[in-house]
Amino acid sequence: MSEFSDRLLVTKADAARLLSVSPRTVFELRRRGEIHVVHVLGAPRYSVAELEQWIAKQVSQSLSDSNGSSIPCGKHENRNGAMQEAVH
Repeated sequence: MSEFSDRLLVTKADAARLLSVSPRTVFELRRRGEIHVVHVLGAPRYSVAELEQWIAKQVSQSLSDSNGSSIPCGKHENRNGAMQEAVH
């Protein structure tokens, strides 16, 4: 059970902590339509239930990759500032 399980909605920073990613990654997931934002009086919030469902989906997809190969998941900037292909 997560530290956020008693809450329905969380901030972008909390969503990032729940997913163990940066707030920028939360924004990117939102931009891709993988997660959605709810506005409460104009303040963006993320559904804890949806984030937990997204995590479960990622785990399920990971487990169904029966051949164990790496899956490209976009590009990211490495420590030197160069862009490189990210895999998981």
